[in-house]
Amino acid sequence: MTRIPVLEIPVDDPETARIAAAHADRLEVCRDLEAEGLTPTPEFLAGIIEASRVDGRRPEIAVVFQEIPPPDDRRVVGPSDFAGRPRDLERLEALAPAFAEAGAGSIVLGFVDDFGYPDVESVSAAVSIVERHGMRIAFHRAFDLAADPVRAVERLIELGVDRTLAAGSSGYDASSATMEDRVARIGIAAEAIGDREFAIVPCGGVRSTNAAQFAVVTPHVHASCRRRPSAFELGGFDEEEAAALRRCVHPD
Repeated sequence: MTRIPVLEIPVDDPETARIAAAHADRLEVCRDLEAEGLTPTPEFLAGIIEASRVDGRRPEIAVVFQEIPPPDDRRVVGPSDFAGRPRDLERLEALAPAFAEAGAGSIVLGFVDDFGYPDVESVSAAVSIVERHGMRIAFHRAFDLAADPVRAVERLIELGVDRTLAAGSSGYDASSATMEDRVARIGIAAEAIGDREFAIVPCGGVRSTNAAQFAVVTPHVHASCRRRPSAFELGGFDEEEAAALRRCVHPD
């Protein structure tokens, strides 16, 4: 099955949402993007959605569910940082109705087991919770903690997950992987999908200057489109970059 290409932009404030909505197919709403994105409140989500309406339309809306941020040093991020806890599922159960009512189409989370693979029990429970409210589950870049991306893809499909982000690195830190290796790893995962309804969405430093490399293996893109004053901080939203990525994802 071939999905329509999607440009997904994460946002954590209404003004960025307003600007990004003119270019994005999907907005990923979170709190504190610099902390990898944390769970927003339903009220915050509703404000973002209202701000993202452009000429009577708005992009699809995904909501991050991440209660505790991973360590700032991506080199030390491991499976324990994304363990699915009973209180997380209780929190998701409490928030899901309000997120759905506000207009969210999916919830983005990343529960993994001790070996870095999607946690069967926690993810299955999350899928059940959100499907009762007409939403889908998407997996975030904790996907990269799995040693075998094909096995991780197969598990997510079996669990009924809609899509996953992937930087294409072996682990959470993509800075040490070459672009060629990242694209190759994502390509292996994408090939495993076959004609099933699932998507791999590249993330982690995707820009208009390298989007064409990822497009060889998957048509989707996740990018913050932020200026970077340094390697360790995000700057303001770069609308020119968002427009350029839009052209990459939708060239016609």
